[in-house]
Amino acid sequence: MLLVYLSCLFFRSRFYAAWPLAEAGCHAAGFGTRIERSEDGKEVVKYDLLRNVRAIEMELSPSTKDCVGVYWNILTARFLKQYAFTRMFAVPVLRPWAKLLTFSISALWHGFYPGYLIFFCLVYFCETCHEKFRETVGPMFGGADSWQFYFISWLGTKSTFTASQGFFNAMLPSRVVGVYNGVY
Repeated sequence: MLLVYLSCLFFRSRFYAAWPLAEAGCHAAGFGTRIERSEDGKEVVKYDLLRNVRAIEMELSPSTKDCVGVYWNILTARFLKQYAFTRMFAVPVLRPWAKLLTFSISALWHGFYPGYLIFFCLVYFCETCHEKFRETVGPMFGGADSWQFYFISWLGTKSTFTASQGFFNAMLPSRVVGVYNGVY
């Protein structure tokens, strides 16, 4: 499983390098910047409006929800939350299905390969399990802020991401089965 984790890490590292380069190009053109006034009255230029990935936080996050919605593909996650999730959540009939439907929209956004749909359904399942895990097991470790709970959550998040990211990388279930047959 460590080899699969490393291959998935190298797969993600392409995005860790490409997105900041694209951000730098946009900043050079003057997009994605904002000017704030500091407490002493000086103008400070901030370059955070186009930030799309936070690599270190992504790799160290113990929460599936944070990995998907806060640190990875930040602008797309914000768009999906604002225009898909909140609108479906407002409709009482769709409320229980809003998160799953939002993940399905994201899967269709990526393409029509079955690996994408399987990946996003697994991420939905993992996120739901992590919420229940945090509610039930967190108090046993002295709260969700203890280092033991953080480590167990981090290990579980990385394990589930590693197991499910193979579907995203390979796109076809037959290729994923071939990869995992070679590992085990």
